[in-house]
Amino acid sequence: MPLTSVPVVVPYEVPGHSQTVFTVQVDALASEGQALTEAQALVAAWLQLRHPEGARMLPLRARLGSASSQPEGPFLYVLSPLNHIHSLLLPTRIDNAPGERLGDTLAGLAPGDIHGVVMDCTHLAYINTTGMASLAGHAKRLRLYLHSLPASVQTVFDIVGLNGLLHVHADRSAALRALVADCRAVAARSG
Repeated sequence: MPLTSVPVVVPYEVPGHSQTVFTVQVDALASEGQALTEAQALVAAWLQLRHPEGARMLPLRARLGSASSQPEGPFLYVLSPLNHIHSLLLPTRIDNAPGERLGDTLAGLAPGDIHGVVMDCTHLAYINTTGMASLAGHAKRLRLYLHSLPASVQTVFDIVGLNGLLHVHADRSAALRALVADCRAVAARSG
């Protein structure tokens, strides 16, 4: 199914804030009819990171904007303390020029300003050494979690030995759980 880009605003409450309703916007990339589900999964993880003391999503009050584009390749979600989960689109083939742009984009993200990055690789058809180096070079610094690797890409990662450097997960849920667990572990060590 083709993906569409849909802005989704999800309200939530934080206990002790006198019934104030907050919102977080998600630039959801999902197949038709799945944008709300995609946004809610991301917001559930984001709330655990942003409000570890607890918060409650208000899914019945969520609002979807108009679908704007049909991305074809893999994409990244950048989870930050801000009330906006950004998405970044990538081409289906990450070779020299796209690999360099990916590296530049990841280099522009400051680790102190984000919780982590989750990359959906479902539509990744090809990645060369430039693209792999961009991912490997920023994986630890940015808490980069990949998921849904096609078998052909997974084979290349196995051959090159990237599995020891990258956090690769079967699906989005597993990647988000790992991100939340790693962020909590870092917070526990420093607090």
